[in-house]
Amino acid sequence: MLISSIDSKQQISQVRYRSVWFNMQYWVMCVWTAVAVIFVGLFVAALVVRMDSGITINLSYNVTSFIFQFLVVFVIGLYTWFWEDVDMFCRSTQPYIGLTEPKPAHENLLLDYNCQLPGIITYMAIKNGHWKIVRTSLMALLQRLLPILVGGSITVVEEMDGSCTVYASLPLFVCAIVWLVAYSILIPFEVTEDNYNRHLPRNYLSIMDIISWCYDSGLLHNHASVYTRPDLLRDNFFDISNSEPDGKKFHLEEQWYMEARLRLAKQKYRFGLYESTKSPSTFRIGIDEERNSKEIDPPDSRTANKKPLSIFRWIMRRQQRHVIQLKDRRGAGMVRMSDTSRFVPLLDGIAEHTTAIINMDQALNQCEEGIADESS
Repeated sequence: MLISSIDSKQQISQVRYRSVWFNMQYWVMCVWTAVAVIFVGLFVAALVVRMDSGITINLSYNVTSFIFQFLVVFVIGLYTWFWEDVDMFCRSTQPYIGLTEPKPAHENLLLDYNCQLPGIITYMAIKNGHWKIVRTSLMALLQRLLPILVGGSITVVEEMDGSCTVYASLPLFVCAIVWLVAYSILIPFEVTEDNYNRHLPRNYLSIMDIISWCYDSGLLHNHASVYTRPDLLRDNFFDISNSEPDGKKFHLEEQWYMEARLRLAKQKYRFGLYESTKSPSTFRIGIDEERNSKEIDPPDSRTANKKPLSIFRWIMRRQQRHVIQLKDRRGAGMVRMSDTSRFVPLLDGIAEHTTAIINMDQALNQCEEGIADESS
């Protein structure tokens, strides 16, 4: 994506953080929380009317059983789907939490929560200090007990006159009330805790979705070798060919080898705005090394940024550098006039834009300092 105006920053922020799973949307969170609060009120009301001693319902046995047993357990059982979905979402997006700011590969690219068994995930998350994964993985397991507890707490007895008496187990009802009160607090907390950090440009459902975020970055095009080991002809972390260039067999196809190379590279990676490796001065949203990527502020934090034009200024400076390099190469006879003639008018425009941006940034900083002085 080529950024050419200040308005593009708002657009790129909206694109970067526009998608999240269904159960992690705020209005869906409100529905789940409201259902938990309603059930808490119903269970408390049942205890107030002494349902633990039995209440008479003038309905048939089948209708009473459907309402007080099947329907209640069915709705409570839907929370199993909710917590399993939240658990999978948090496990799937944890690598992207590690990409919100520059971090080494073991904090993002090498995380493998998706394919681990329940229990093992919790143990790994505790070791890594990922407490959200700990909570959601435990809730996905414990939630299976709540429908059993609620179903066993209600008993329907058919009377001789055709009516029914409904009994509630006081200890089990108290446990269900405490459990649902915890849900009414925990659900909003888990959904809103990370704010936009777990939002992605789109929900990735296939391999192509992931490839679209790194196909043109230095991560897949020997970007690391250009900066760190220019003496190597090939330094691709993901190459799984079964031989080295000299014909010797090696372990390139094994996972441990790829992980070792990523760790030994000691690079940090970020999900942000990166410069294309094939089309310089073109910028895309995705994963790349820290040196070639820029953070994209979430929609709700753009105004709080002390330098709101930082991304645009960074892009313009990189474009200016590319044009200057092309101009130098043309002067040295390394490229034809026709290859760079279209960039010459752009150089003057970029210089003017960069000067205006720097002046505007300085004015903003002076305003901030003046406001701070008045506040003090």
